[in-house]
Amino acid sequence: MTAFLQLALAHPNWFDLLKFSGGGQLGEMERVAPYLDEAVFIDTDIHESRDIVARALHLASAQSPIPALYQAVANLGSGVTVLSLDDGSKCDGLFGSFVVENNPMWCNV
Repeated sequence: MTAFLQLALAHPNWFDLLKFSGGGQLGEMERVAPYLDEAVFIDTDIHESRDIVARALHLASAQSPIPALYQAVANLGSGVTVLSLDDGSKCDGLFGSFVVENNPMWCNV
């Protein structure tokens, strides 16, 4: 639970890290993180809020939250079924196939 809270504070867009993982590539998740964080952290109030939550929960900053997220999802195994929120159909997995180049706004940076 602690590791997930640390991840959520460091990368509130953690689900997008999975979506833009290039099919489950740690390097791609690390490459897309700055683009995602820029969109989330454009609001400076979130930094203060994040610090307040971390102090209230006595959480240290995670050393490497993206590799921890990658490992947690990669280690789920075949015993876990992920269903779509839209229609309840079975999803192939939590890793998405998108990469940085799939977002036209990021390609111009």
